[in-house]
Amino acid sequence: MNIGDWVFCKVGEETALGYITGLPHSNGQVYVTRVAKRVNDTLVWMKPESRIYDQNKTAVIDNTLAKEDYQDLIDLAIKTGDRQWFFELRERMLQDV
Repeated sequence: MNIGDWVFCKVGEETALGYITGLPHSNGQVYVTRVAKRVNDTLVWMKPESRIYDQNKTAVIDNTLAKEDYQDLIDLAIKTGDRQWFFELRERMLQDV
């Protein structure tokens, strides 16, 4: 787990979606900014809020992109004129694909 990773976190019956904002040293917990929760198998978006979850009840989401996804994002970077993002995406695509 790394800061910035997208995760699902479970507490009791609730499953939350968020991203890691901190990893405390050796206490088995992880700081997560929660942006959605699962209600009846549907994600309900919410105002982001920070929470602490047990690391053993937190699962990192695979965020590997397909080549087509990279191409769409690269097109968007070109349209928005974001050179830095373009080069970051290009470099990541060459590593992943």
